[in-house]
Amino acid sequence: MSALEVLQSCPTQHKLLLSTIGAFDIQDSNLIIFDLENKTPRLPHQMSFQIPLLVKNRPFYRTVIDEGASTCIMSIQCWRSLGSPTLNQSPMILKDFDSRGFHPFGILQDLPLGVEGKTVNLDVEVVDAPLDYNLLLSCSWSYAMNVIVSSIVRLIKFPHNGKIVTIDQLTYFSSDPASSESIQHVNKTTIPYKDDGVGLVKYSSLLGTFSFPPPNVSPSLQPFI
Repeated sequence: MSALEVLQSCPTQHKLLLSTIGAFDIQDSNLIIFDLENKTPRLPHQMSFQIPLLVKNRPFYRTVIDEGASTCIMSIQCWRSLGSPTLNQSPMILKDFDSRGFHPFGILQDLPLGVEGKTVNLDVEVVDAPLDYNLLLSCSWSYAMNVIVSSIVRLIKFPHNGKIVTIDQLTYFSSDPASSESIQHVNKTTIPYKDDGVGLVKYSSLLGTFSFPPPNVSPSLQPFI
């Protein structure tokens, strides 16, 4: 039997050889690939990466992925929408970009967060403050899910049940977000932005403050902000 026949008939040897020479098998079912050749951003960079997910089996909208955050955060309104489950005292002091400290209202421990059949239990800080999102998923969620996020192509991928699950931000929204069981977008108003009076506007759906006039976002993209 030739060396090629051995490699073709012995997956273990094939994988070992590829590993030895620093290569990989693109047919590997556990391999996560993003094709970025000639790709252009599908959404403006100001727009946050949002996906709906299940929190205690209830659909949560306005959920933002932020791998730069160190802990998951939930608004106090959403905590109340869940029935005000028991909170423990949080030992953490949350820091803003200018190092100002903020003490959470409490911490929800082992909260089940599910997406596409995969559920992880994480501690989530509940804050009593005006937020432009319902739930923020931090790097702790990314690590627990083994998820890879691409904000350029607006995809996330993660392994589950022996395959790679792909979620596209532009299509992964429920066709019936108005369900009575779902947690809706916060601050949903007919006024898309607020003039701060100093040549800046706070654009809540884009989760940021921008120079006036606000970013020109196509109406077709409104469902994703």
